[in-house]
Amino acid sequence: MTPEKKIAILQASYAAFNAGPDLDALLQLYDPECEWVMASEGAAFGHGRFLGHEGLRQFSSVLQDAMAVLSSWRVLIDEVRAMPCGSVLIRGHATARWIASDNAAGTMERPIWQQVDFRGDRILRVIQRDEPPAAWHQAEHLASY
Repeated sequence: MTPEKKIAILQASYAAFNAGPDLDALLQLYDPECEWVMASEGAAFGHGRFLGHEGLRQFSSVLQDAMAVLSSWRVLIDEVRAMPCGSVLIRGHATARWIASDNAAGTMERPIWQQVDFRGDRILRVIQRDEPPAAWHQAEHLASY
């Protein structure tokens, strides 16, 4: 698959997560045997990883529950790089505004680091990281936003 096609799939995935998440769109983009490995935020979600389309449904449900507290939640891609093995590395960020039950409010911004693998024209694996992957500086720059 071309780097441009991978980027288009990643952009569609981020758009689907930002749209609610839009589970129907996500299921079209992710392989039925997909895996999503969480970084440190996995403890907050109660899962270290989500497997298959059922795991994607669970992850979407957890995100929808979080939306009850977070408003204006968005995930954005800042930069995409390619590794020789075919994996794609993403540097991005998540932003949100939170509202507590006592009407206190605040904002949050958090960096996102991901390694994404594909099978055919679908996402097979997302490995979320707290820090840049070790291969970040050696990977080929594909796009910045």
